[in-house]
This record gives sequence, C-alpha cells and structure tokens, in this order.
Amino acid sequence: MSFCCPDLETDHPDPLDCKTSRHPDSIQFGYFNQICIIKLILKLIYHILDILFVIFHSSLILFNSFGWIWKKTRVFNLITLSLTGASWLFLGLICGTLGYCPLTDWHFRILEKLGKTELPDSYIKYLFDRLTGLNISPSLTDRMTLYVFLAALLISVYFNLRDWLKFKKSVVP
Repeated sequence: MSFCCPDLETDHPDPLDCKTSRHPDSIQFGYFNQICIIKLILKLIYHILDILFVIFHSSLILFNSFGWIWKKTRVFNLITLSLTGASWLFLGLICGTLGYCPLTDWHFRILEKLGKTELPDSYIKYLFDRLTGLNISPSLTDRMTLYVFLAALLISVYFNLRDWLKFKKSVVP
C-alpha cells in the first residue's frame, strides 16, 4: 500500500517521494502529481490549523485562569468558565468522558491527520509535554487542571458578585 494513497496498489511508488522518477508525458505522472499536490496542501492546512489551535486553545486556558483580574473582562471570564465547566460536565456525560472539550477533540483529530499517535486524554498534558519535552503524570495534570479551574471559577464568581452589588448600590439611591 502507498503511504500517500492507501487505495493504490503496492507496485505504485509513493507520490510524496520526490525521488520517484516518472516520465512527464506519462498519464500516471500527472495523476500522481495531482495527488501529491493535494496531499501537500492538506498537510500544510493541517499544520496551520495545529498552530491556530495551540494559540487559540492556550489563550482560552490563560483567559479562563486569569480573566477575572481585569474588571472589564470579568463578566466574559465568568461566561467562558461556565461554558468550559458545562462542556466538561454535560458534554462529558453525553460523550462518555468527564472533562470532554470539543476544542481538544478537534485539535487531536488534526494531529492524528498529521500522524501523531498516542495522544493523552488531556490537552493540558499534551501542551505541557509539547512545550517542555517532559512527560508529566496524567493524574497530576488532571488534578492541577481541576484545582486551577475551580479556583478561577470561585474568584470570578466572587469578583462578579462584588462588582454587581457595588453597581446595584450606586444605581439605587
């Protein structure tokens, strides 16, 4: 089977193999070049999506953790924390995995298209391992993720309630 096209027979060389010599006038030459170009474009798109997911997902994690610090972002932070918690709980119950995150699912599907295997269950573990090259314990990662999430949620609820009560007092004479 060909690496590039599993439906092709083994006697066909890999279209992504640049060392494959074919005569330019051959019908198969054009076919293999088209497949090769499409596969290269898809691979490039998957790499771009991987980078975008790392940036967006990491930014969301940082915002969930620290968005309560700035008064202007507190309400939005509480909303994103609530959506994250709802995803982990309710989507998790539907999908059969507590802590389910659609962003992680989509990102890991892209990574699988890029040939990455044995991905962890946790995006935080994946990100930590990817950035540091270390192999942190999955249970430690899950516990720390939960603790940081709950702390951020409690702090966000506290500051949003405090801000709302201050606003209510200032409006009502």
